[in-house]
Amino acid sequence: AKQAVKLITENNPGAAYGLVAMASETALLVPPTMDHKMFMEQVNSLQLGRFGEGTAIGTGITSAVYHLITSRAPKKCIVLLSDGENNAGSIHPLTAAKVAKENNIAVYTLAIGTKGSVPVEYTDPNTGKKYSAYLESGFDTAQMKEIASETNGAYYSVETLDNLSQTTF
Repeated sequence: AKQAVKLITENNPGAAYGLVAMASETALLVPPTMDHKMFMEQVNSLQLGRFGEGTAIGTGITSAVYHLITSRAPKKCIVLLSDGENNAGSIHPLTAAKVAKENNIAVYTLAIGTKGSVPVEYTDPNTGKKYSAYLESGFDTAQMKEIASETNGAYYSVETLDNLSQTTF
């Protein structure tokens, strides 16, 4: 996912980027900025488990919308990188998509992952202890497609970074 974000910023150098991280909690780590170096430093500093377990897609989209509403940019969009499995948060992803659409913000969804048993390496941010295990992934492309469609965005399945290099926002 980090490599995908790097590729997107390199392919769209004139764009401003912001970063909302999401798990069971969401946080604005970078407000929209043209400082791509600082943006990528924050992306690279993300750690699994930093914001809890699970993925609150609806809360993440809503947080991004909140920070884009006042932007004067001629085109506002959210790039959502996820496996599409919404298993945390109190805002349904399609409710969040409607809020984005009402504010003329397109959501481009990039499905990253696979369905089934996935190897995960994890360092507990509190203890520094490293774990290695398998996680059952509920990869949900249908929801990612619906979010993109609802907001006049686009859906992309990203099996490889080569697929992503053809993508424009």
